[in-house]
Order: sequence, then C-alpha cells, then structure tokens
Amino acid sequence: MSWDITTAFRRIMLSAQARWAASVRWAGRTYRVTTASMGSRWSSSAMNAIVHAVAKSLRRADGRARVVSYCDDTLGYMVGTRAEADAFRLSVIRRFSALGLPMAEAKCPPPDTSIQWIGLSISTAGPEATIGYTPALAESLEQELASVTVRGAVSPPSLRRLLGRLGWLACVAPPVGLWLRRLRQALSGAASGARFSRAAASGADRLRSLFVRRVWPVSDVCRRAFPDKFPAVTLITDASSSRGGAVALAASSVVNGVLHDGTRGRGLLPTALTVEYDARVPASTRSELLTVVQVVRSKANALAGRSVRLFSDNMAALAASRGKASSVSAHADDLGEALAALLLDSRIFLEALHIPGVENEAADLISRHDCVFTKEFAAGSATWATGLRHAWERVAPTIRSARVDGIILRPRCERIRAGTACPDSGATIFSARA
Repeated sequence: MSWDITTAFRRIMLSAQARWAASVRWAGRTYRVTTASMGSRWSSSAMNAIVHAVAKSLRRADGRARVVSYCDDTLGYMVGTRAEADAFRLSVIRRFSALGLPMAEAKCPPPDTSIQWIGLSISTAGPEATIGYTPALAESLEQELASVTVRGAVSPPSLRRLLGRLGWLACVAPPVGLWLRRLRQALSGAASGARFSRAAASGADRLRSLFVRRVWPVSDVCRRAFPDKFPAVTLITDASSSRGGAVALAASSVVNGVLHDGTRGRGLLPTALTVEYDARVPASTRSELLTVVQVVRSKANALAGRSVRLFSDNMAALAASRGKASSVSAHADDLGEALAALLLDSRIFLEALHIPGVENEAADLISRHDCVFTKEFAAGSATWATGLRHAWERVAPTIRSARVDGIILRPRCERIRAGTACPDSGATIFSARA
C-alpha cells in the first residue's frame, strides 16, 4: 500500500528569517514566500526528515507492519489479512492528517500484493517478494542505453540523468556497479565533442540486456545490503607476481585433530588453494584480483546461494569485490566485471573486508611457496601456524558452535591452474534464470 501527501511541500512553513531569504522582488514589490517550494535541496531534506520521523513512529513493534518514505511518497507493508491491512492503511492516513499532512486519498490505492511506487514495481504475489523497475521506466532506460554507441556523442546532462536513474541498481545489487562504472568513466572524461568509447558502449549494452528488466528477489537485496554475521565460507587471499594463494574456511567443515596452536581439539579444516599463473603478473593489484576471481570461479558451485566473507590486504581488489572500483582502476575493467558476473550468476553474497598484510601470513605463504604447497610443509611451518592464528581471530566470532576450538593445522591442498588473461566475464550471466 502507498500514500501521497496533498501539496506536501506547501505544508512546511518557513520561519521569518527564511522568508526573507526566499523573498522575490518584482515590479517594485517584494513578495515573501511563506512555505517550502518543491525542487530545492533543503526542502527535500526537510520533507524527508519530517515524513521519515512519522513513518518510523508507525512501525509495529512485532514487525508485522512498517512504513518507509521518500519525500512525500510513503510505502507500507503488513503481514496479515486484507482487513487488517486496510485498517492499517486508514490509521496511517489519520496519523498524517492529524499532524497537518493530509493525504490525497485518490492517490492512496487499497492494499494489494503488487504495487508500483516511484518507478519501482514491487510484488509479494509469488513464492518470494520481488522488486524491479516498472515496465515504463525500464523501457525508457533501455532506449537511453541503446543510444550509447561507439563514437556516439556524449551529452553530460543526459548521461548524468541516466546514471542517476540507474544508480538504484547498484543499491540492490552492488556488483552491477562495475558496469555502471563504464558510464561514469565516460562522464568524468567528457569534454566538448567527447565521444563514447567501446568500453562505455559495452557497459551500456550489458546494463540494457541484463539488468534493466531484471526482477530481483527482495531476500537477495537484503542479503547484499546486510551481510551475514555468520558466513558459510571465509576466504583469505593474497598474491605474488607468479601465483596466488588462498585459505578457505567452511563453517560446516569441522574435524578433530591438531590445531594451529599445537593443541588437539575440534577445528575448521582449512583448504589451501594455490592459483598457478601461466606467466608472471607484474601488477600487484591485477594478481590480487585475478586470484580472487579464480578462487571464486573454481568454487562457484559450492558457494552458490551462500554468504561468503573475503579478506584481502589489497584495497583495490576489495573495492572491485564490492562493486565500487575506482574509475581509473584498469584491472577492474575485465577482472572486476568477471567477478561481478560470477557473484550475480551464482547468487554468491560476498562481503569484502581488509586484513593487514602483516597478518595475512597464511595466504601470503601459499602465494610465495616455490614448490607444491603440501600439508606436510604447512604442519612444520611456524609462519603457517601464525597465519592461521590471525585467521582464527577473524573467523572465531562468525562460528555459531561453541565446540570449535580453532583451525586444523594440516590443510587440504588444491591447485588451480589459471591463465593471466581475464576468464569469461559472464556471457551466460542469468541465462538459467532470466
């Protein structure tokens, strides 16, 4: 259900001082504006603050009903019968009216299982709630994106407006930010007579063909916005110029054995993953990001639908993993998009966190070990044990079971043979569910 306040901005009265600032001189007379006007930044901020406060007061303590707002547009949901929902709808109208914010009841539709609200289509009619752009807005965005062609003229005002409307995608699915980044690059470099690059046209095509009409499960949106405090898998990665290293810790993989501190007990069985490159990778950011991509790619089936916490000591790799790579980060152009495609296609809910390099000994040791990394080598390495201790400090708070005492010292060992070129960046993204 949704509500719309009648002439909302005109309901906010200006103080005497503000009226002087908003006065207009015309034909020898001074006219003072006594109420807020629509369109200014400050009036939108004031409206947001007022309506949000009222909406917050309408939330039910049991969580069955809630109201959210965007300026003068409010949206509510309720878990219950239609009669209960209708009663709640009327109570919201009465509350706002009592505060001097009457609703335009003609714009307040009755409760339903689907609704269109500020350009979004929201539905609870199926087995799970979904959200996406309305068909009309999706069609408009498709047309604008189709106009982004190689060597096509860049219009900064039009591109800025397009990015503003597409920005919602990066909120519901942060990995999409890697393709939005292509258009931001075109905007940041726009000058008189600027033309779209092949990269910008490619990014626009991916956005148009894959995401604009995509319907997103609300549960997925929530899982990306609020990372799991108890992730199913923790990955700790590092890389050198010749190979990458990763330690994978699955919360469900618990065995008895010698722990990282030398005692015996129940612990997480780590997997030591060596990513072998077919050539040297001189750029550290590229090798770090390549390692993340190859590890996630090799474990995509096992990670599908699960929450994953990634630790890396490379800030650029972390930014790309969050879908927020810098516009000048060259390695995010291919590797970042490849990772984004993997995360979206397999519904992997990744949270990327920083680990200081001096505490990333375990993954670093794997990445720099010149021969095959074995559990026998690990068992005798003080550096490995120290690295596992630092890993345990980060993983321990995420383990639900009190019967896990640490990390098993002897890991499983796996090798991933990888090229230095970018793997498939997701040409089949969403193919199974589109």
